[in-house]
Amino acid sequence: NHQEVLKLHKQGLGARRIAQELSIKHYVSVSKILRKKSGLKHNCFPISTKITSFKRKKNDVGLRLAAEKFALFYFTLLGYRTYTPDANAPHDMLVELDGKIQKVQVKTSTHAKPSGYFTFSLKRTRTNASGLRRKSYVKEECDWFFLMDMNQNAWFIPFEELAENITPAQRFPGYLIVENGRILEDII
Repeated sequence: NHQEVLKLHKQGLGARRIAQELSIKHYVSVSKILRKKSGLKHNCFPISTKITSFKRKKNDVGLRLAAEKFALFYFTLLGYRTYTPDANAPHDMLVELDGKIQKVQVKTSTHAKPSGYFTFSLKRTRTNASGLRRKSYVKEECDWFFLMDMNQNAWFIPFEELAENITPAQRFPGYLIVENGRILEDII
């Protein structure tokens, strides 16, 4: 029985799966066998010896969450104070620049144009009883936009410079702060 447990474990199966395969009532028995053979006193052995590579697909939601975290990381790394506002605020974060609190809205784009450039929609979406509403930002709601595309390029652009839909790689190369995930410089 011990040999069968070890054989299945070498194939990459964990204790629960081995217990199922060998019709062992409790997987803890399998854990004890594996611990004993490994010389460990606790459950510190690898669950699986088989290494599996996972292909994850980049998606809108993942990029949106990562971009907000990256923006916080970027400003904190450069020594700026950052704050996260209430969930209902029209901006995603606050950054203290030159002693003034600035409202920053993080926007992402996952779909490139045929030219290869990404276009960003600078509108916010709100839900009400009649469905989704898209509304443009106004100066009182946002001072800066932190824009990040699926290729991990990011721009930090003042509100006054932007329209409702933009392609920053073409129009704002001087505001590029991250290229392919690599921080270029502190342009602020």
